[in-house]
Amino acid sequence: MLSVRYAYGKLPAQNVQRARRFFEEKLGLLPYAEVNNHLRYEIGGAYFVIFPSSGSASGTHDQLGFLVEDIKETSPVYARKGSFSRNSRSREQAWRMGSPTSGT
Repeated sequence: MLSVRYAYGKLPAQNVQRARRFFEEKLGLLPYAEVNNHLRYEIGGAYFVIFPSSGSASGTHDQLGFLVEDIKETSPVYARKGSFSRNSRSREQAWRMGSPTSGT
């Protein structure tokens, strides 16, 4: 088996600084490091990197999701910031699909 410290997701951005502003202004997230125009983030024990890309996303799939404790309380806050799209699955359904704490 691989000896891995941690795994992380990678999100392409045509404009890394614009992506940085979005994550800071809309979600309140700040990168913990910036290396060679790659922004490194950690939230809830998960890591992701925003990196420069000249490609364009299809926009037909999710690239990053967040599980919150109370969707009814959280969604209005982020909807006002223009940064929220509600997933139709319930919290229980999302957890059944794979919980990071259960190993599934």
